[in-house]
Amino acid sequence: MNNQLRFPPKTKPLFNLLIWVSIAGASLYDIGLFIQNLFPYPANISVSEWWGSELAIRYCDGFVRRGILGQTSWLLGGLFKAQPLYVLALSALMIFSSIALGILLYRKLIQRVGIQTSLLILLSPTAYPAIITHAGSLFRKDAFQLCLLALVFYLLGRLRSSQSGPQRLILFLLSSIVQVVAVFNHEPFALLILPAIFLSGIIEKRSFTHSLLTILPGLFAFVLSILNKGDPGDVSCLQNDLYRLGLLPTGALPGSSITELALSKPSFFTWDLNHTQLMWSFVHAMTAVAITYACYVILAKTSSSRPLRKAFLILGLQLVVALPLFMATIDYGRWFAMISCSGILLLLNNRTSLRESPASLPAPLHKSPGQKLSCHLLAASLLFVLPSHCCTYSSSKIFAFVPYAGLSITKSNLKAILYDFSQPSAYVPHISSTKNPI
Repeated sequence: MNNQLRFPPKTKPLFNLLIWVSIAGASLYDIGLFIQNLFPYPANISVSEWWGSELAIRYCDGFVRRGILGQTSWLLGGLFKAQPLYVLALSALMIFSSIALGILLYRKLIQRVGIQTSLLILLSPTAYPAIITHAGSLFRKDAFQLCLLALVFYLLGRLRSSQSGPQRLILFLLSSIVQVVAVFNHEPFALLILPAIFLSGIIEKRSFTHSLLTILPGLFAFVLSILNKGDPGDVSCLQNDLYRLGLLPTGALPGSSITELALSKPSFFTWDLNHTQLMWSFVHAMTAVAITYACYVILAKTSSSRPLRKAFLILGLQLVVALPLFMATIDYGRWFAMISCSGILLLLNNRTSLRESPASLPAPLHKSPGQKLSCHLLAASLLFVLPSHCCTYSSSKIFAFVPYAGLSITKSNLKAILYDFSQPSAYVPHISSTKNPI
């Protein structure tokens, strides 16, 4: 208690009240926007958009990056004679993954810190909310990839505690398979999430070689994905296939995720932005770094390491590895969300990394001024910073009074629900009657 940051008795309740106001406002905003994006499902799933087309990628004309999930769903659909539904089924899986990730993070956080701090970290605008508050992210693979990371951490945890040689080999092979599937599902897994797996070995006091060996399957899969990015033949095959299935309207072009398989670069590089966009990109990036760092500081406290230094090293290595991806595209919100959530899962899964019993570890909250300050920074970010998918927005899209925005979204949702109930018909997705078109 001697090193706890103290406030005058009359001001402490006020700080707690402001924190709960931040949590309530952010919850209202995030849940409201999640419902708003989910409400029109499946009408808002279209392969002419980013999220639908990314899910539509499969091995139509041979192996190609990002196609393993679509191909698996396609094959399973063939068993049940429901192949035309594979994009809708995958979008439902992405929704489920988003909810499952939130539950997983909250359960792990509540075991580590109090409910107030758990909600501050969970609702921080550069972490979980960026995954659920934008339709483009909600129906993409981000949450699913992070769930796969949690599975890898579970398998590696069992491996490190196992004394049986055959069991250790099986667990290592399983963790390797999950990494390969994750990279073949979406290759940025290697740059955004794989460093967290490497760092888990370093924090566990494993050697550099041992930690590198752990992620070697994922790195190998990343090289294969880069070498097999696709060509115009893959795009044409996917486009014709989607026409036959009735998942692409007549005359419509496939979405950017499909067409970019055949491109040598994304739609535009970060340096293609104008000066104003670059300025707001920098503001967004610095804000995201500060918020993510605050989350790490709260969770990085152990009895033999300083949280500020530990958080800096983890986040610094993550950003250095991810730098090529940040230079190649502008989805800064998505990238920071995946980096932040993977770092949070890393710190939560390495609680006993110093081989101490959980009871002997000090409570990570209220033990240092830095952690106390981090909680207040997170409370302020929940109050004034909006979760963002991109980076080129004007200030009104990055900063706002979140509780007011949440009330506005709730009002909009209520109007939409009342309007929907007043309509006699519901949306029925158009699916071609063609059976098993190959």
